[in-house]
Amino acid sequence: MKGLTEYINENLQNKKEFLIIKPEFLHLKNQILDYLKDFGIIPIREMRKTLTLSEAKKLYKPHSKEDFYPALCDYMCSGDSIGFVLCNYKGADLLKIKDNIRKKYGVDEMRNAVHSSDSGLNVHRESKIYFATPEI
Repeated sequence: MKGLTEYINENLQNKKEFLIIKPEFLHLKNQILDYLKDFGIIPIREMRKTLTLSEAKKLYKPHSKEDFYPALCDYMCSGDSIGFVLCNYKGADLLKIKDNIRKKYGVDEMRNAVHSSDSGLNVHRESKIYFATPEI
């Protein structure tokens, strides 16, 4: 019998999401995960790390022309974050859920508790950056 992770990977590829709990908000991990679970969104992969500046720049490359880009990249490197690949098995709107989390816990536009991918392509791109194994 296959485990839950194998089932999800084989059958729910199009329902994966990517989310990061930003530096200084790690203490909210359980509350954020509980909130996501209420909408049928469960973690299937998790990693805690401090992003390098190179990783942050790759992650936020779509915003590289914005004035806030350098500060955002520096902020994302300022401490540990937790990245998640999530299974959205009920098809909830993660962007709306993210907005609610930001309203509840965020401090300002940059220090807003969480980042999430806005498309399936970005789920793949961003999770690949976050979960990349460092070269030895």
